[in-house]
Amino acid sequence: MSYQELDTVPAYEIARWENDKVANAPGAVKWARTDGLQPPAIGSTIIVLINDCGPAIVTGYFIEHGWLGLRCRLTDPRTGMCARTRAIRTAMCSVRSFVSRQSRNAADRPDERGQQPAGPRGDPPSSNPASRRVFRIPRKASRHARPIGVRRRQGLGFGGGEMLLPDHQRRLLRAALSGRLLAACFGAGVDSTAMLVALKLAGLRPDIITFANLEAEKPPTLLHVARMNDVLAQWDWEPITVVRKQTLPGTGYSDLYGNCMVNETLPSLAFGMKSCSIKWKQKPQDQIIKGCKSGPNASDPHPIWLEAQARGQRIVKLIGYDCGRADLRRSRNLPLADADFDFSYPLQILGWDRGQCIHVISETLGPDMVPIKSACFFCPASKIWELFWLAAHYPELLERALLLERNALTGRHSRFTELEFGASWEELVRSHDRFPSTSTTVGLGRSFAWNQWARTNNVVDDDFRVRRGADDRARFISLSDLHRREDNALDIRRRPDNNAAPGAPLARAE
Repeated sequence: MSYQELDTVPAYEIARWENDKVANAPGAVKWARTDGLQPPAIGSTIIVLINDCGPAIVTGYFIEHGWLGLRCRLTDPRTGMCARTRAIRTAMCSVRSFVSRQSRNAADRPDERGQQPAGPRGDPPSSNPASRRVFRIPRKASRHARPIGVRRRQGLGFGGGEMLLPDHQRRLLRAALSGRLLAACFGAGVDSTAMLVALKLAGLRPDIITFANLEAEKPPTLLHVARMNDVLAQWDWEPITVVRKQTLPGTGYSDLYGNCMVNETLPSLAFGMKSCSIKWKQKPQDQIIKGCKSGPNASDPHPIWLEAQARGQRIVKLIGYDCGRADLRRSRNLPLADADFDFSYPLQILGWDRGQCIHVISETLGPDMVPIKSACFFCPASKIWELFWLAAHYPELLERALLLERNALTGRHSRFTELEFGASWEELVRSHDRFPSTSTTVGLGRSFAWNQWARTNNVVDDDFRVRRGADDRARFISLSDLHRREDNALDIRRRPDNNAAPGAPLARAE
């Protein structure tokens, strides 16, 4: 193993890149910073944001595969992943992501390329806290930084995988999962795709990979499942097991969309609940493993379940939550196990955020294998940019979503009352720019109706059919890009300089 720990800074060279390859002499110790920032002295304060670990003190250095890195001691193990594992006290930090922060004024902010102004170099740590050098890993810059030693690769090869998954990360993942029976939950999005790549890089192979098809996914998501099966075949892995909930003949529906239409209601997420995900995703995936004795979903247990029973072991379900703020918040209070399965979050073990997941997919499978967000086309969690994207690329799906919303809000189970709002839902959608402030769900957008948004933004005509002209499509694409954020987690409505209500009209592109 090419790994060495040091207490002093060794002789090193600044990394040089030519034609996307390292151009330094063979055997040279390389420092990945190319903006003049030198290794911080022992005792310097750094802030590790990449997995929300917080402040840390540099305690030494290490060389791995010819690259110089930092060893550090975390000073607040209650934060981020440290609180989750209750075991992390030291960290191996990739220097590619560090920038100097002399102060917090505007002069120290990254420029439009995400580069940080270089500051003084090589200064020893000061006893004065105000003058102590602080190194920070900015979220935005780190998404685009090339990991140490990684060369761009196309296709499915994994040569040089030790650079994408360093030895210490590989050891962490294998220590948590090696020897266990593994069931990977594949959602066909960025995180679950990166999770499979991480397992491959770590030399781990899941016993089963499941994907729940709700018959409501966007076409690119289903195409990605097929393409990932091609990848798995080249890895000599078993294909993805696609599951689908079967309904009783008398229900009058066979999928989630039909469920909402027949019952004249919105998906449960619109009301702050998650029963649709449990009913249509989680339970079918559990049943394909455990088996089901009766009903339309009756099936024999999967061999992995029988093996677990024979061994007296529990199956570990692998879930693709990353280390971004949103996923850390979602997973913070989740149990570590239920009656049948243990749960593990490989991306959080590795400390990968969304940007790193995208990068790893691009470097191993190719940029064209980075999937779109996996969600139903009528998902209440959709952002404004996703609605414009849907109008541009799949207008027929947006029209179906608008019909579902109108069917629910004017149906027999609607929680919308004219007494509270002073007008009918249909009237407010057709003649007002927004609904009065209320805690009542008024549409698929929860606090706003997709139909009202579509009308006020000239996405639909008077009959609520999506406009399909070339100019309209170009405008939808432009507005989608305008509202889209790099991590796909926050859109322009959350920016501090924009206080517009979610359903308010947006300026039209000229």
